[in-house]
Amino acid sequence: MIQSSLYLMVLLIAWITIFSLTSSVSGLGSFTHNEMNPFETKPRIWKYLTYFDGTVVLRIINRNPNITSLDNEAWIRPVLSLRIIHPNGTVSEIDKDLEIPEFNWHITISPDGYLLDPVNIYALQKGFLLFRYFNASNPDDINTYEEWGRIIDWNGNLYDNVYFSKANIENGTWYPTKTSIVNNVNPEKGFIKIYWRVDYVEWQQYTIDDAFNFIKLSYGNLSYLENTTAFNVMGTVDDGYSIIMGISTSSDNDEDPLETSAAVYVLTKGYDDKQFGAPKLLYQSNLANITISNIFSGISSTGIGQVCTLNITQNTVTSSRNYYVKLNFLSSGSVTEIIPIPLSYLPVLPSNSTTRWLVASIPYGGYVFYGRFPDANNNTNVYVYYFDEYENKFTAWDSREPSVLNLRGIFIILPNNTMLISQMEDFNMWSFLTTDIPKLTNLDNNYSNLQINSTSPSINDNISTLTNNITITYYEPVELSDGNISIYQIDNSGNNIIRQFVNGIKSSDFCSISDDGLTVTVKLIKSTFSNPNSKFYVKIGSNFARSRAYKESLMGVYDVWKFNTNPIEEPLAGKVSGVLRLTIEGTEYFENLNSTGKNQFFANLHLELSKIIPINIKRLSSNGKTQVDTTVSPSRQIFISLNIEPSNEGRSVASIIDNLNEMIKYKSITSIGLNPITKYLDENFGFTPKQDLWDEYKCRFLGVLLILAILLVLFLIAEKMQRKGRNIAILHLGLIIFDFVLDVLFVSKNGKVIELLYIPSHENKSKDFLYWFSQNEKLASVFTVLSSADIEALSILHSNIAGLKCFQAPISTKGKNRIFWASCLTVFVEDIPQLIIQLIYYYNVITYDIIPLLALVSSCLSLLINIIGKLFQAINSCRPGTLEYDGQDDFQKLQTPTTERSSASDESISHSIDIKEENEKNSDKNNLTGSSKSSFQEVIL
Repeated sequence: MIQSSLYLMVLLIAWITIFSLTSSVSGLGSFTHNEMNPFETKPRIWKYLTYFDGTVVLRIINRNPNITSLDNEAWIRPVLSLRIIHPNGTVSEIDKDLEIPEFNWHITISPDGYLLDPVNIYALQKGFLLFRYFNASNPDDINTYEEWGRIIDWNGNLYDNVYFSKANIENGTWYPTKTSIVNNVNPEKGFIKIYWRVDYVEWQQYTIDDAFNFIKLSYGNLSYLENTTAFNVMGTVDDGYSIIMGISTSSDNDEDPLETSAAVYVLTKGYDDKQFGAPKLLYQSNLANITISNIFSGISSTGIGQVCTLNITQNTVTSSRNYYVKLNFLSSGSVTEIIPIPLSYLPVLPSNSTTRWLVASIPYGGYVFYGRFPDANNNTNVYVYYFDEYENKFTAWDSREPSVLNLRGIFIILPNNTMLISQMEDFNMWSFLTTDIPKLTNLDNNYSNLQINSTSPSINDNISTLTNNITITYYEPVELSDGNISIYQIDNSGNNIIRQFVNGIKSSDFCSISDDGLTVTVKLIKSTFSNPNSKFYVKIGSNFARSRAYKESLMGVYDVWKFNTNPIEEPLAGKVSGVLRLTIEGTEYFENLNSTGKNQFFANLHLELSKIIPINIKRLSSNGKTQVDTTVSPSRQIFISLNIEPSNEGRSVASIIDNLNEMIKYKSITSIGLNPITKYLDENFGFTPKQDLWDEYKCRFLGVLLILAILLVLFLIAEKMQRKGRNIAILHLGLIIFDFVLDVLFVSKNGKVIELLYIPSHENKSKDFLYWFSQNEKLASVFTVLSSADIEALSILHSNIAGLKCFQAPISTKGKNRIFWASCLTVFVEDIPQLIIQLIYYYNVITYDIIPLLALVSSCLSLLINIIGKLFQAINSCRPGTLEYDGQDDFQKLQTPTTERSSASDESISHSIDIKEENEKNSDKNNLTGSSKSSFQEVIL
């Protein structure tokens, strides 16, 4: 019983304790970070940046213990200390020695109360930020100070730096903080830098390239409008920029209701415009004695276009009164709504307030009004109220009123509607209270864009790799505009890889819109979601769609629309060698490189492809050789090879081939077209695996075999008709014709592919021969042409094939010897070099087809037959009584007895004598042929 009572008492105490703790923080959470490396002096949260994905970057400063600081100044530790608070709650610490002049670490207060800090930080695209600093030729002379900027990433790596301008000096005082740097609404498009000088506004527009170098796009000066009392600059939803100026007069005329006492103008600039446009009126008032004291501007989170909130002060003899007016306006300068904001619910700020009421936008609708003031202990106190623009009323926040913040009075509103409230720092520790701001609209589908109703696929969905489109449905009708929608894959290293991007109006083949204007459909290529079991997200550019009613660009979606592809099993395949073709520009670029540059070209190509596909770079290789594509003459383009190795892990070879081919063919909308080397790959060719010659030319191979079979049959028939004839010449003739045709085809079709290889008859004195020639003129002409391919073709004319008289030409012994020795010489000056050329071609070519293959086979067979035959003939000619070449087939000699060879020779001689006698009886015919056939090759004399 006692045990039970104790148990109940413990539970009661625990419940009371939990209830007390919960009540004491009024629903607030906390976030605390202890520094890994102890500081000698207390750290201060000095500046913050926010990013679309909810990442927060803090700049931490603390006093330099080695330098004594006087009143109204602070020498801080000469290190850029950044703390990156990631969305998952982890913190990365960066302490970077910038090696910049010492005066950059000196914070002071100007005579007119401005805080002067030479170093500042500004958000760029995710993973990067810009820090501003100053250089000087003489640190002791402020007139030599120059403003510079440099890029640093979230790992502390430094990139390009840029000279901005001379320092802003006014009346002998250096004002390093009278500048504004405002990001484009699409951070990847850069920023605009504004110098609020005494008499004019100086502006510079920058973008940052893929290598993170600064590129100045445009610049200029603007005059202030007369009686300007407030100004601001902002990025607009159409990727442009606006400068807003408020003017106020000192008129106290209450009798003229038409006299304007205050007005607000906007000057707009499109992203590609070189100058700002003329001022356009946004608002005017005829109240007496009013001043535009402050302007707060930004993108409308709930409506369409931009919004600016005016702080208007009316001074009377006895009091001062503040008004707040909210203006909704379009990029064109047209005002769509003017809403007065009642301040009756808000408490009156203490007289020592340093800010009046300031205004900040809430992502999910509404605004935060806050005012800072110091308490008796010089701590920064703040009042915070939420303004519901739908109900037109204020609501107090969760914390006690007023709340004590850190010295700078920092509180941060995150994209997910969470607020971080800075707390007083302690040695080696800083912290925030956290609270969720009420969502003042029910149009919330977690896209951080209140214009979007739904998407397909939805957030965190699992989809098929065969998904061929995505859709976005809006609450109000829209039309396509000049912005992009991009699909990214997140690889295993956390890198973002563009799989496909399309422009709203320039990619009509890929973008369409429903008849009611509510749903946009984007068609996808096969490679976009082809990687299984992978993470993807879609980024909708701020100008991809626009309001049909207002013609105003709509805000996009960033780092929110995420989903995954389903895992699938892919079949394994062996190594594949394929071919890529460079564009005309790529070919020119490659051929102008030296050998080292060409090697680096292939290395960079493999690196870029490994990131794009993505696969392990070790699976990609190339032989480094090139081949001219002769099918695109007269333009010049070359082939290069790419080998893909198989792997048990990662993508299959077959899927990589399809993926790569698709992305190259659509390189204008994939990352292939965005990289320095892959942009040179020809989209009209893609990636083609090297062909299997048997599969490609099976019918032609069979045709060649059929021809060889026919020649063999003819040889056997000739053998049966006349065994003593040199019937093997039939095969020899077929081989010569085959070799000749292939040589012609090889030179004409493939001769210029490998540029390493491309380098730009007297028997008529014999009357017997002339008579034979006159009787067989066409045959002799054919063999004359064939002899250009192989001089041995002439020996067929006296081969006595099948006993046919047309193959019994009375060529002299001297002529036969010339044919023999010329054919021997041909082996060395033609056959062997030809074989070498074809072997060089084989080892250097990217693609190998049937003509070079058959030409190589033909050359090998021809060389083999010629060498064996010439060796036999040379040996035979050295024997006694066989000094004359008898013209018989080399292989037949191996089979025919010597007596038979002698008989055949005698018979041939006898036949020649008979012809000679008949020629003497027909001398007229000899006279006719003597002159017309004198062009026959002299080599056979």
